[in-house]
Amino acid sequence: MFLVTGLYTFAVDKNPDLNSLTGPIRFDFDDKGLFSKMLLISGSKPSTFNIWPGTAPGEIKELPPEADTTNSDSKKIAGKRLIRLGNVSTPQITIFKPEPAIDTGTSVIIAPGGGFNILAYDLEGTEVAEWLNTIGVTGIVLKYRVPARNVNNRWKSAVQDAQRTVSLVRAEAERIGIEPNKIGLMGFSAGAMSSGLTALLNERQYPPIDGYDQVSFKPDFVGIIYLGSFIHNEPGVEISPDLPPFFMAVAHDDRDRAIASALSSTSNSKRPRFPQNFTSTKVVVMAMAYDLPTNPSLAGIMPWPVG
Repeated sequence: MFLVTGLYTFAVDKNPDLNSLTGPIRFDFDDKGLFSKMLLISGSKPSTFNIWPGTAPGEIKELPPEADTTNSDSKKIAGKRLIRLGNVSTPQITIFKPEPAIDTGTSVIIAPGGGFNILAYDLEGTEVAEWLNTIGVTGIVLKYRVPARNVNNRWKSAVQDAQRTVSLVRAEAERIGIEPNKIGLMGFSAGAMSSGLTALLNERQYPPIDGYDQVSFKPDFVGIIYLGSFIHNEPGVEISPDLPPFFMAVAHDDRDRAIASALSSTSNSKRPRFPQNFTSTKVVVMAMAYDLPTNPSLAGIMPWPVG
């Protein structure tokens, strides 16, 4: 599985000054819209900061204030309350660095799901980043714009934010303390759609605004976790042998969307699919049941990706 390889086989030289810093890192923009400095934010509380020096592309309508929409009647996950972040107009990222002793130099940008309406910000964002830190990976949580701005291409603003983030993170890799060629992009549901399209689209979805946008927006590997919709037929998608490795995790009973999309990526069908020379080592599909912890037939999946 490529992600395991990505996490454990890289031996890199790291900047000792950067790697002495642990916890979330924050960037500030100067008056020209460039990162002027890197600041360590101490403590366990996440620190957030903008990915655009000004208003994000195409923003013309002012939304109500950003807020957690979860209330006392909202469904809990595993008995826990989760953050359902709504009305996001200012895209932001938060960077979580692992302990220096286990830092691999690999990073993963995380795009939470939420149907392009809200973001499951902790369940599919900060909690994932914190777990990645335990295995030596820098976790970068992307808070992209919701709700969807474009009724025809609901993914548009989210992909803009993802493309910008990959370019920005790669351009600032040395100061972040990561390797510029080991930057992954992992998304859940709607975030999975945005992540997949960021890898599959060859055109930047907004006019370049500064030097960061001259840096490649293509991730080095992609994690597609219970994809929320088909992506192969979206406008501008090009499936070619030079795509980065894809890992797809889908729920066993989500046949209408996730399973069908995964199969269309790896088998013959009427839908566009990955080419024959796009080898099986670059497309890994794992099906899961909802009752994973108590299903003995799936016990072998539980240790992934550290097993």
